[in-house]
Amino acid sequence: MKPPRIFTILCLLFLVLASSAVAAPSAKHYALVYTWNKDIQRALDDRTKLARALSLRIDRELQIVGNGQVFGVIYPLNGTLAQARKLALNQSNKLKLAGFNPAGIEPAGNYNKRYHLLLTQNSDPNRLKKGYARITGKLPAADRDNLQVKKKRLPQLRPYLPPNSRAVAGINSKVQDFLREQRSKGKLQRQERTALLAYDLTNNTYLASINSQSSFQAASMIKPFVALAFFYQVDKGKLKYSSKHRQMMEQMIQHSDNQATNWFIRQLGGPAKCNTLVNKKYGRLFRQVRIREYIPPGGKSYKNSALPQDYVQFLKALWNRQLPYSQEMLRVMSLPGRDRIFWGTDVPSGTLVYNKTGTTAQLCGDMGILVTKSKNGKRVPYAIVGIVERSSAPKNYKQWMVHGGGVIREFSSLVYGEMKHKYNLL
Repeated sequence: MKPPRIFTILCLLFLVLASSAVAAPSAKHYALVYTWNKDIQRALDDRTKLARALSLRIDRELQIVGNGQVFGVIYPLNGTLAQARKLALNQSNKLKLAGFNPAGIEPAGNYNKRYHLLLTQNSDPNRLKKGYARITGKLPAADRDNLQVKKKRLPQLRPYLPPNSRAVAGINSKVQDFLREQRSKGKLQRQERTALLAYDLTNNTYLASINSQSSFQAASMIKPFVALAFFYQVDKGKLKYSSKHRQMMEQMIQHSDNQATNWFIRQLGGPAKCNTLVNKKYGRLFRQVRIREYIPPGGKSYKNSALPQDYVQFLKALWNRQLPYSQEMLRVMSLPGRDRIFWGTDVPSGTLVYNKTGTTAQLCGDMGILVTKSKNGKRVPYAIVGIVERSSAPKNYKQWMVHGGGVIREFSSLVYGEMKHKYNLL
């Protein structure tokens, strides 16, 4: 005898409700929580350190969130509580080495997401919303009708001024001794040229200037100048900065993707047009930036070039927000990646790093800004440029790259020692 149809329906309904009640806890989303701070700048600083320690993408995987009057750094998950616990356990050793406690676990909804795209000091929500709008071209729905983003006039560019020889004489002597020592140890060969520059962005003075006005191959260090030409056109309304452009910009700068670089050069009308934009619009700032070619297959780019002092001028103008979309370029240059001015040096953890490396079979280089911290908590920025170039490919490429990168890293440590003494750094 078959059971009544209504009885069968009631049984199925009961089973569905029971299964939903069992599945609900496992469907809940969680996040790993690393730090809580009352100061949003401290949270931003912690996020930079965490990104490097955990090899996470600073904007896509690490978020700044708020809970009441404090700001936290989290890694949001779409997994279960068990998965969150497992990941927290796997990260514990890396966090300990970076000076952090083990990650906490919070259910989604216990905090509010902040607009965290900009690494700015003394940030407030309105300022961050404006930065978000300028970068993405859109606003969250709740703010779209109430916030009008106004275009700001860029500060006037300062023309190039040659380094003051008196200002750099003391440390230049130390750097010359350092180079002689590197050659005596076989880390630098006779046929290899070097350029080593350091610039104090607080006092606007050179700390070191070796071969600053000699032309060197640019390798991938030409890419920030390509970004500058592109953002100039965006600022003039001739090109747009869409989500695809943002992704390609990160590929070009963070991952040094050559295809992404060539994509931007094509957007600008080719190498000659890109070169004209940089030199015509910023000729008072740069002396000899030359964008002559697309990046060839295999990355064998030897025709693009620049003076080492041009990198310093670029970094100085970028830090002083004198270039279009300076904040976005700083954001992209701060994303975790390769560098030769921080990793493996005496520069302490917690230092903010904005850089772009350059590497070919004939050149090993890095240019960037290090933002250290003094014992009284003040941020102290300075620029570093290090280049080692040879006329032909070495017999042992890996060994040469280790030696070339080592020269730049030891130079960075030397400069940090000078800055530490000068500003009472940590």
